[in-house]
Amino acid sequence: MEDLHINSLLVQFPEPKDNTLEGFQQVKKEYTAKILSFFRAHNYLASTNFVGDVQVYVKVKQEAYGNLPFTLYNRFGLKLDYNHIYRQPELVVSYERTMHLCRSSLQQLSAQFAADQEHTASPLPLINKVVHAYYMDDEKKNIHLRVRSIKSIEKEQNENPQAMVYDKAQLYPIINRPLQTLFGIPSNNERDKNRYTRYLAEINRFIHDHLMADFRRLIPFQDQFTKVDFGQIPPSSAELIFGKAHHNTTPRYGLNNGTYQQPAARDVVIFFLHPDTFTSQQLKSLYDYFINGYGKDSAYKGLSQYLGITPHGLPKFSFAYNPNDPHAVEHIVAQLDSTERMEHLHNPDTTFLCIYLSPISKSNSDTEKHELYYRVKETLLRRNIASQCIDTNKLLEQINADTQHSRDNFKYSLQNMSVAINAKLGGSPWILAGNSQRDLIIGIGAFRQNNHQYIGAAFVFSNVGVFNQYAYFSQNSIELLAGAMQQKIEDFTKLAEGSPQRLILHYYKQINRKEEQVIDSVLQQLNLDIPVYVLNINETESESVFAFDMADRNRMPISGRYVSLGNNNYLLCNNVRYENLRYPIKEFAFPIKINIYCKTPNALTPQVKLELLTQVYQFSRIYWKSVSQQNLPVTIMYPKMIAEIMPHFCHKGVTEHIPNNRLWFL
Repeated sequence: MEDLHINSLLVQFPEPKDNTLEGFQQVKKEYTAKILSFFRAHNYLASTNFVGDVQVYVKVKQEAYGNLPFTLYNRFGLKLDYNHIYRQPELVVSYERTMHLCRSSLQQLSAQFAADQEHTASPLPLINKVVHAYYMDDEKKNIHLRVRSIKSIEKEQNENPQAMVYDKAQLYPIINRPLQTLFGIPSNNERDKNRYTRYLAEINRFIHDHLMADFRRLIPFQDQFTKVDFGQIPPSSAELIFGKAHHNTTPRYGLNNGTYQQPAARDVVIFFLHPDTFTSQQLKSLYDYFINGYGKDSAYKGLSQYLGITPHGLPKFSFAYNPNDPHAVEHIVAQLDSTERMEHLHNPDTTFLCIYLSPISKSNSDTEKHELYYRVKETLLRRNIASQCIDTNKLLEQINADTQHSRDNFKYSLQNMSVAINAKLGGSPWILAGNSQRDLIIGIGAFRQNNHQYIGAAFVFSNVGVFNQYAYFSQNSIELLAGAMQQKIEDFTKLAEGSPQRLILHYYKQINRKEEQVIDSVLQQLNLDIPVYVLNINETESESVFAFDMADRNRMPISGRYVSLGNNNYLLCNNVRYENLRYPIKEFAFPIKINIYCKTPNALTPQVKLELLTQVYQFSRIYWKSVSQQNLPVTIMYPKMIAEIMPHFCHKGVTEHIPNNRLWFL
């Protein structure tokens, strides 16, 4: 028997009018300010986030981090909200992971990196936020701690030169991801750890130790987490189709029957672009893994299982490059355009696959080094060469660990890469079981870089999740998106022999009035009177509010359960816990938060909402970059990938000659 709750505590304010929706909206800001003042008065480090909710930082005990150059804080969120189901206020209590606070001040860091000539990169430009530690009294008895952004400090001093000058000796950097990489602090990949049990334990401890007594007199909350009802996505929606028409819910096991559709290419040449430090024996071994398989009893059987043919090499086609050479790209271009290689590359009957070996990890904070990856990717795409990048550090680490411990875990990486290679060459590793709806689904995702936002879009024609085309725009190109949308609706009408019944947008943000007007204009020009559904799908898992199952020891709800939060907001549990599961659970994904909007009167019926949530659920299952279950749909993930890569390319239209069924960006 399932027992679902969310991490909120219902609140009953003393004044009855404050517990109504209208009354709560009037006093929410006042009570939020009281919560912040309460914790600051009790000498907590507390601040507000970008939407005005309170964050409280609790220092982790000294022995937990020893002599490390930072202090650890557990960060908790306190958000006053209105529960539309119970029709009363609630306090959402969330665990927002740890904060690393540098023990050295800005002044100390400046002096340290000025004196240390071995460091090529200074941490100072990477610092976004600091903790300001200061005393308000001359006796220096009570220290005050405030979280400040560097931008707000600079803005304050620029606008008011007479304002307080901040002493760099009082400013302590909060360690973000770039700083974490620079300082060599290992990142925590918590996807394969059970965050449900950990987060609930931290939240319960925080409530017990910090929200009782005085705080409860300020915000009178109930003892138990809020119990919720749930709906269910049809279990058949998790079904995927693999080779030999085999059905399975788990790609790792379904692929034992082969891929659903193999690439059309019948002659595939594989070659390596490798650092000059890579030995010929290492290359020979890697080639052997791709061709003949890897692991005990050939657990990974080679690329032929995914491509339908066995790739082969050509003599002296692979070549080395120096990743530290500023002219590495020019060297690579010269090698590819050599007479010997161009003769082969111009053969229309041969498809080329480059295994690009790079020693530059994704976590490397040097942006210039990362540009090499994008330049190489572009160079290969312009020559119609598919590519698969491998981090050589991880590659050697995994193979060495397998050798040392007599295991074959590298087979999982090989399987992930083979799935992506299948899709990059025009195949379909697996597809959805399908539905009968005539929907045109457009996914719109975004990626922000250097304060500029880029937009990617993916257009879906098939009811089994096969994408037809991708588009890329800069931030303010809603008109270009509308033009592409109009063309795709016309194409849909031709291919599907009829107009779409519904237009469905999976959007990375709330749609605004201008965007809505542009979409309406497109439909009017096409003389289409169809409902437009907009699903705002948060790009990150919902950790501020999440559902959990108290009847299960892992606390993760069954995949496909969804919880209504009111006002057409939903939590969708999208994970690998299925009913009657035969495999052990290795990943613990949190729910995603979805808002559904449609301005057509009476269009959002319960059945339609279920269909829309089911589509999101299904489209998270056709992520062809790995066999791991994703909880975000590819309608959001794929456009974001495109938007992240395209700004780095130097030539416009570099992908225009690539067939739409080749997912080059994976």
